[in-house]
Amino acid sequence: VDTEGNQIAQGEVSYPEGTNVNGAYSTEQLTIPNYTFVKMGDDSLPTSGTLTKAGVNGTVIYVYAPAYTATTKTVNETINYVDQDGHSVAASYTAQPVTFLTVTNPVDGSSVTYYSTTTTDSSLDKETGLPTNSNWVVAASADFQEVVNPEVKGYTVTSNDAPNSDLTSVSNQNVDNNSNDLNFTVVYTKNAPTVTTETKTVNETIHYVYKDGSKAADDYVATPVEFTRTVSTDAVTGEKTYGAWSADQTFGAVTSPELKGYTPDQTAIAAQTVNGNSNDLSFTVVYTKDAPTVTTETKTVNETIHYVYKDGTTAHDDYVATPVEFTRTVSTDA
Repeated sequence: VDTEGNQIAQGEVSYPEGTNVNGAYSTEQLTIPNYTFVKMGDDSLPTSGTLTKAGVNGTVIYVYAPAYTATTKTVNETINYVDQDGHSVAASYTAQPVTFLTVTNPVDGSSVTYYSTTTTDSSLDKETGLPTNSNWVVAASADFQEVVNPEVKGYTVTSNDAPNSDLTSVSNQNVDNNSNDLNFTVVYTKNAPTVTTETKTVNETIHYVYKDGSKAADDYVATPVEFTRTVSTDAVTGEKTYGAWSADQTFGAVTSPELKGYTPDQTAIAAQTVNGNSNDLSFTVVYTKDAPTVTTETKTVNETIHYVYKDGTTAHDDYVATPVEFTRTVSTDA
């Protein structure tokens, strides 16, 4: 009989010594197409035994269930993140696979579909045809959940071939036991480089000092000159590419100041042409004290004798001696 008690076949009983009280009997299972033996009936006699009384001693009942068949199908979802040349820009996403289990009753042709993301065990209970693993869920289809596209430094998503999806994510994808593996591609385009302007200032300073290094005059500080160039920064690597500096510029010639009594080692600092690669300019003009000026000084000493009366009037012509003259050198500090 089947599990509902309906008779589906009838076998034969063997009586080796006839159907006598205390006589032996034996039976065997039948092979019944589309069925499988599961147990003996609750009110069944043993499969083999002894007849204990005259008349009907009882019935040997073999219970069969449909020979349920189980087939599985696993569906995978993979999302690849690539640039326009097909090179990977982020690790591919692999979803937890969805496995479908289809249990078919060969007797009436009915089937039940289950799915699971945690088991592929297709063992069935022989009697009921139910999966023995509790992780199966009765459903004809299942969803792969939405997957947000990863952020990739320096790139922007420009296409996504997954159905019903946009540039932000791969949407939920419904699959069943007839679905093929899902393979989607999200394409990223490299962002344009960031272009900025870099500025550099070059200065010129001239120091005026004595030989001992002390200050001789105020420094000369030229009006600074400025250069610019473009800097292109790669959106992905951060690598910088530099443009050419703006045109060369020139600091004018500078005449060294005059300091009384001193001579500079450079009468002027020549014009200086600089560019964006130049460092600040610094010059030092050293002043040396000039030698003293040596001259000769002359002095004349005279002698005069006056001859007078007591009342002061001239008594005789003055006597004037021949003058005497003295000389000396004079050294004038510069």
